[in-house]
Amino acid sequence: MKKFLKYQLGLLAIMMLVVMACEEDEIPQVAIANQNMASAYPGDQVTLEGSNFNTIQFVFVGNRQAAFQLDGDVLTFTVPESATPGQNVLTLAMANNYRVTGEIEVLIRPNPVIQSISPSAVAPGENVTIRGVSLDNLVAARIGEIDVTVVSNTAEELVVTVPDGLAVNTPAEIYIETTGGVVTSQSTFYVGQNLALNGQLEAGSGNDFDNWGKWNGGNGMTATSDPDEAYSGRAVKVVAVGGDAWRSQFVSDPIATTIGVEYTLMMWIKAEAGTPGDGGNIRFSTNPNAQYSGNYDITTEWQQVSWAFTAN
Repeated sequence: MKKFLKYQLGLLAIMMLVVMACEEDEIPQVAIANQNMASAYPGDQVTLEGSNFNTIQFVFVGNRQAAFQLDGDVLTFTVPESATPGQNVLTLAMANNYRVTGEIEVLIRPNPVIQSISPSAVAPGENVTIRGVSLDNLVAARIGEIDVTVVSNTAEELVVTVPDGLAVNTPAEIYIETTGGVVTSQSTFYVGQNLALNGQLEAGSGNDFDNWGKWNGGNGMTATSDPDEAYSGRAVKVVAVGGDAWRSQFVSDPIATTIGVEYTLMMWIKAEAGTPGDGGNIRFSTNPNAQYSGNYDITTEWQQVSWAFTAN
């Protein structure tokens, strides 16, 4: 009886070993041969190529489960929005606790930044150009509370059409939302026609500007499109004659105004660093029956200055 029991137990042990060995042999080896990106933002799709991907049940980035789809041995997964920024373990999970791991860096999607808005006054139906950083991956763009039509969009530039339905000759906020965040304009932007002809100074050749005259100090006024010197596009660079404000005068063509109506003049100004350079000031004036603004100190940072006056 003891011998029979011993043989029976021995046979059971052999059977168990055979079954376990068969189960292990039936699990195909999963391997990652290629990963199309080592770093990705939340919401990005990452593609893996390898072998035996049909056995994959789950994909994890860190401890966050990622949605995925298979096309043979090509797997595409979406980096979870809740994934932890930084280096993460990429895990492919199969049956029987079989795991294959890799690495992926989850990036922090940069917030959009507005660096310039040009022109500063745009009538409904016309385009405004917004330059900055991380303006791509656009989710929404509005002027005031109205959605805009997007003309073109890159990471550095967004061109939109000013919509109808906004109060004319009134400041309006520009709102931009991307997958990285939200930004609103801090400078003054008007919905309305710019009454100054060639107010952006884009038209002209050499150092001349259409619809503008150099009444005094003309030799010190040159055109520049250097991004380090121009707020946007083409600008006038002025080296002052010195002393009195009237010694350097840059004058627009006459603009029709209505007596008793208030108008606003705006300008972007910045000084070069160094000596001569930073320092000095600028002012507005009208002609004839001259009215004068106060002086605006010029710094080495771009600033938008404005002056409201009532036509006389």
